Amino acid sequence: MEAVSTIASEGVQIDSLKHLLQNCGVNTHVYHNLDAWVDESSGHHQAYKGLSENSNGADDAKLVNCVLLVGPPAELARRRMPERINQIQPGVPVVVAGEAPEHDEVVQLVQQGAMDVVDLRQPEQLCTRLRSATSRGLETQPERRRVLELRRRLATLTAAERQVLDAMMDGHANKETAKLLGIGLRTVELRRAKIMTKMGARGVAELIRLFCEARCPGGNFKALEN
Repeated sequence: MEAVSTIASEGVQIDSLKHLLQNCGVNTHVYHNLDAWVDESSGHHQAYKGLSENSNGADDAKLVNCVLLVGPPAELARRRMPERINQIQPGVPVVVAGEAPEHDEVVQLVQQGAMDVVDLRQPEQLCTRLRSATSRGLETQPERRRVLELRRRLATLTAAERQVLDAMMDGHANKETAKLLGIGLRTVELRRAKIMTKMGARGVAELIRLFCEARCPGGNFKALEN
């Protein structure tokens, strides 16, 4: 099994965890916090925060097939870890492993985007779920790369262009947008044309579809912010 990233909470016995994962056939690097993993995923982290013109965006992103979160389920749910992982690498399968997860904790974690929640005391079940998640991650890599590319395009929009995009997403016509933003109609038309070009959209319907593909899981219907 390849391309599994493990993020372990403070207090997790790393050596025991590595031994368990090796028995599953998982060769993984264990990160001690989310920031350390984000640094490794710097290609998309740059896209999410705002790319420089010289970055290759989606091509630079290190996509993994699965992220394993290990720690107390209540803490992981409180910190909304699955959701945060999916904001950084959208659609990546997330498996949570902790001791004796309660029903309400499982519900919260799944609602936040976890594919599975496993009792760490059941290693065979963990191995099975990791195999399933890794297979899913491999299958969805092309789609996930596309989302990263669309986010890269969104990150190239100026603040003024994002205002026009938000107005479009709210259903405002050009004249309404001009009045709403206090700018001229021609300015709206020019910004709208630039948005279409940058996003690679041939019409409003396609632009909306591309935006919906790119937006953060669970996010609101507004242009992504830096």
